[in-house]
Parts: sequence; C-alpha cells; structure tokens
Amino acid sequence: MGALVAGCAPPSDAPPLAPDAHETTTVDCRTEGTWWDLAPETSDAAVPVPGRVPDGFDAVAALRCRIVDLPTAPVNGTFPPATVQIERWAGDLGPLLDALADADDPVPKDLACTADMELVRPLWLEAADGTVIPVRYPRNACGKTKPAVTEALERLELVAVTDAPVIG
Repeated sequence: MGALVAGCAPPSDAPPLAPDAHETTTVDCRTEGTWWDLAPETSDAAVPVPGRVPDGFDAVAALRCRIVDLPTAPVNGTFPPATVQIERWAGDLGPLLDALADADDPVPKDLACTADMELVRPLWLEAADGTVIPVRYPRNACGKTKPAVTEALERLELVAVTDAPVIG
C-alpha cells in the first residue's frame, strides 16, 4: 500500500530584489503608496521611491511617518493638507536592518489572499551626516508587509515626534 503525500505546490521563482533607495536630505511622507492613496491624488514624480538599504549606508536612526489628521472631504473645492508627524526611533538598528534586508516572498500559483487593505507607514533611515533614505518593507506572498520590520522598529526607543510638512 502506497503512502499519500500532500503538500503545497512549489513556489514560483523568487521575485527580484527591490532597487536600492537613493539618498536625499528631506523626509517626504508620501513615499509609501498604500497609506497615501487615501489622501488627495499626487502625481509628483519627485516623490522618492522606497528601496533597499544600499551597502555602506550607516543608519543611526529610523524615521516613521504617522498621519495625525487626514481630511476626508474638500473645503471650498480642495482638500486641505494632511497633518503628519515623524517619529524618530533610536537604539540598536541591527535587527531592523536585518529585517529590511529580507527578500519578498515568492508568489505561488493559485494563491488566495485576503482582500483587506494594509496601511503601510512610510519608513526612512537617517545617517549621521543627516542624509536620509526611504526604505521598502519586504512583502509576503500576498503583498503585505512582513512583521519583522515593525517588530524590530518597536523594540527601538521612540526618542522624538515632530510635525512634518506634507508637500503637494
């Protein structure tokens, strides 16, 4: 009598790694698309695209954007700007950098995912010289962020929260 072996289908090829993030001097909280899609449409091609931490980038702090107030209706025909704050996290960034270095999960054929929308808060890293990069959260097979980044970030110390201008 033969044994029946059941299992998951083998995953497809691993997705390519995201490109490296590019250094800039100013945090722009419009960088991570899913949460900003709730705000008025912006077509500003100058908004930095989140990427992987480039080799040699010596991060000293993590910066995460937080929406304080998001207008849901226009005032006199236009949407007022969102109120945004930037949280500054400090401490041992090693676990956070390790989590950010993880690749996206491959997407197997016939994958079924939940239809809930994840609000992804923009995350930046700052170097000692003040340059910053927008970083991309690694994704699971359903396109949702892997929890290791948020878990590592929350093990750091929240040292400051400042108001941030929203451009556009």
